[in-house]
Amino acid sequence: MHSMTEPVEQTSLSAGSAVVRNPLSVIAMFVLLVETIATVTLVQVYQATEIALPLVWFVVLFPTLIGVLFFATIWWRHQYLYSPTEYRSDESFLAAMRRLQRVEARQEAADLNPRTADETQSLKVVDRLLQLFDTRAAVKVGRTFLEAGQSDVAARIFQYILDNTPTGAEDRYNALANLGYAQIGMGKYGDAIATIEKSIALAGKNRTGPWHLLALAYAHFKLSKTENDTHAKSFHEFLKKGKAHPWFGEKPDFYKKLYPEIAEYL
Repeated sequence: MHSMTEPVEQTSLSAGSAVVRNPLSVIAMFVLLVETIATVTLVQVYQATEIALPLVWFVVLFPTLIGVLFFATIWWRHQYLYSPTEYRSDESFLAAMRRLQRVEARQEAADLNPRTADETQSLKVVDRLLQLFDTRAAVKVGRTFLEAGQSDVAARIFQYILDNTPTGAEDRYNALANLGYAQIGMGKYGDAIATIEKSIALAGKNRTGPWHLLALAYAHFKLSKTENDTHAKSFHEFLKKGKAHPWFGEKPDFYKKLYPEIAEYL
C-alpha cells in the first residue's frame, strides 16, 4: 500500500507547485484572494452603509485597475510576465533578458536630446550599451551630437567608446571613422586623416564606403590651403577614389551638402 500511495503524493505536490509558477499566476491568485475577502466582508456588513458603499466601489474598481495595469504590462513589458521555467533553458531566459535590456538601453539612447542632454548622462547611456555589447547603438549616441554640430562632445563620446571597447570589437572601425568626422568638425584635419585611415585599415575593403574616402579628401583639401602641395595631390587622389566608389552614385547630393567647399569637384 505504501508503495502505491507514494507516487500519488509526489504527483499532487508537483501539480500544486505548478499552480503558481509565473507572475501571471501570482496576479490571478492575488486578485482572487482580495475579491473573495472583499465579497465575504460585504455580505457581513451590507447593512452598514458607511462601510458597505466604499467596499462596493472597491470590489468594482479594483479588478478594473488590475485589468488596466495588466494590459499596460502586456503592451510595454510583456517579457516580465514569464518565469524562467517557461524557457527551454537558463541560457534562453538570460538571452531574452539581455535582449530586453538592450531594447531599453536603445530607447534611452534614442530619447537623448543633444540640446538638453548632459554629457555625463550621455556617457552613462553609452556605458550601459557597451556593457550590453551594443557598440553600434553607442556610436549612434555620438552621432546624435555630431549631427547637432557639437563635434567636441561627439569626439569625447567616440573616444570613450574606443577606450572601453575591445580591440577586436565588430563596430570599432565605425567609432574610429566617426571620431575622424568629429575631428574634421573641430578643424583638426591632420588628426582626422590619421584616425580615418586607421578606420579604413580596420574596416577592410568591403566595409569602406565613399564617406571615408571623401572625408579624407576634404581634410587634405583644407590642409592644402595652408600647407604644401602634397595635400593638394592627396585631395585629388581621394576625391577620385570616392567618386569611383560604387556606392557614391546612390546619393551624390548628400556629399555636396556635407562638404560644400568641395561641392564643385563632386
